[in-house]
Amino acid sequence: MEVACSGGRGRTGTTLACLAVLDGVPAIDAVRYVRQHYHPRAVETPWQRRYVQAVPVVIANVSPSALLSVSAW
Repeated sequence: MEVACSGGRGRTGTTLACLAVLDGVPAIDAVRYVRQHYHPRAVETPWQRRYVQAVPVVIANVSPSALLSVSAW
């Protein structure tokens, strides 16, 4: 999988952290890991950090069938 954005830090780092959260890593640890191993300024803005923290809540409130349905998005 390739993840990229224009600057390569904010949105890319946010996406990488979200993938880690989906794999069970706590949000704060996911952001810390991405900053250590990808780029120190990854997940640049407060709203990006909040987005990473919201991923488990959003996923918990979406039915599994909706996750598999492209039309649900």
